[in-house]
Amino acid sequence: MIFQGKVKVGNTIISNPAIKINENSEIKINDVLIPKKDPSVIFIYYKPIGLIVTKSDEKSRPTIYEDLPKEMRNLISVGRLDKNTSGLLLLTNDGHLARFLELPKNRFERKYKVKIRSKLSRFQLKRIKEGVIINRFKYQPIKIRILSKSSKFSNLELSLIEGKNREIRRIMEYFETPVIELKRISYGPYGLNELKPSEFHKANLDYIDY
Repeated sequence: MIFQGKVKVGNTIISNPAIKINENSEIKINDVLIPKKDPSVIFIYYKPIGLIVTKSDEKSRPTIYEDLPKEMRNLISVGRLDKNTSGLLLLTNDGHLARFLELPKNRFERKYKVKIRSKLSRFQLKRIKEGVIINRFKYQPIKIRILSKSSKFSNLELSLIEGKNREIRRIMEYFETPVIELKRISYGPYGLNELKPSEFHKANLDYIDY
């Protein structure tokens, strides 16, 4: 198209594909202005229990997008939280940013508060910290800290990098200490802080170098 004279920068036809342009340049093809990409944004959203992280659900279950204002319904989630998990969910308009935050190789730590039935033994804690194999599937090492415990319940803080589907729930079920409550409290540099369920705020992208 360039060599056919169909591309303009501003009102100037360009003939060299190596021309440098800046982010404020107006580009036209066949005199039609190409829309500029919206600047990347990221929001911290406190997902309540009971909502599905999807834009439409075949079972007509309530979704996070019904909980969000209309102007935020075009955003995509960074990973997911299952229906019965609450807490921090990042939302962005930038698919590349979402993927960057999700990839384990980029080492963004996800931190959770977990309430389980009963308590874990020292041996079980050691296995979780070293990485456990369940049904031939290897889960990566998880940092785990005991916040409180009794004969009936334990409150834990877990930190992990990968965040596979239902990972924490599967591991706790394997050790016969099922999850009663699960809440994500941070993701990389972002935390819930004082947010309450269904609340959100725009976050600073300067914390991320991608």
